[in-house]
Amino acid sequence: MSESSPGMSVTSRRINLAAAVLVASTASITYGMSVPLMSLVLAAQDVPTWLIGLNGTAQALAVLPLAPLISRWLRAWGPARLLILVLVIQAAVFVAMAMFQDVWL
Repeated sequence: MSESSPGMSVTSRRINLAAAVLVASTASITYGMSVPLMSLVLAAQDVPTWLIGLNGTAQALAVLPLAPLISRWLRAWGPARLLILVLVIQAAVFVAMAMFQDVWL
């Protein structure tokens, strides 16, 4: 382990690993909760089932075109700023979903 990061102490490596695990866990929990919650909200608004399914599929498929860009964004903005930006965008989307309940807007 010391060959790959000779300048880092054991404590620094552990902190970095804990941060990576925390970010991955937070993203997984958020995604795991938002997809079913969104389906329930759309169903309560009498949205057609095909559109609810399309919404769930679109959320999963959105990862494919964005995955190649993530490494560029990480280099450009750094992990902390990118994470904060994504969390702000996600919070804004959840607020917008509550404000605009018409699915066709």
